[in-house]
Amino acid sequence: MALQFTPFLMPIIGAAIVLSLLACYAWRQSMTAAGTDVFLVLIILSAWWCYTYALELMTTDPGVMLFWVKLEWISIALLPVAWLLFSLTYAGYSRRVTLSSITLLSVNPAIMIILAWTTPAHSLIYANIGVRDVGGFVVFDAERGPAFYVHVAYSYLLILIATALIIRAWRRASGPQRQLALVVAAGALLPIISNVVYQVGLAADMPIYVDLTVPAFAFSAVLFAWGWFRLHLFE
Repeated sequence: MALQFTPFLMPIIGAAIVLSLLACYAWRQSMTAAGTDVFLVLIILSAWWCYTYALELMTTDPGVMLFWVKLEWISIALLPVAWLLFSLTYAGYSRRVTLSSITLLSVNPAIMIILAWTTPAHSLIYANIGVRDVGGFVVFDAERGPAFYVHVAYSYLLILIATALIIRAWRRASGPQRQLALVVAAGALLPIISNVVYQVGLAADMPIYVDLTVPAFAFSAVLFAWGWFRLHLFE
């Protein structure tokens, strides 16, 4: 299996390490601080995406690359749900985070994960799967199927609701909590903006060959870490 290197690997791996450290700290605090269990799930999914995407970028073999893409879908599908649950908890609506609501929100992600793992037996998510050489750097290349766009629409709906909750919490907060809410909102918006740019680039066939959503987690990780250790996120 041939390996390759790209400068994009550095911020992605850096984000994965920071997120892993945050997950360890959140796990230690989960029994004493309310809300850290949801935050822990969010951070673990984010770290998983960073690790698997880094491994995808490191390989040039189409079969191996598709294997890592399939594993990425665990985070791709579930992160919007985790972010909404985290936002509900952070904004003071933890009573809405119930087993029934989690199950209902997770139906679509579960279907997407199954469809991703059964690719290429169908073309609902990806079609014409292969790789593309973009000047000495090989990237995953495939046409997006109808289920992929269903996932995009569902994810953006959840993320927009979550972002609205955090912005509302920021507007109502005061003192250090207002500063913290701004940090959390900024950490949420960075991956969202990056993903919008990436999706538009794909639709317009622009030369954007790396998913900008994942490198954006490098900056979000820094903001979350600063919010946790400097502003005591869940104290």
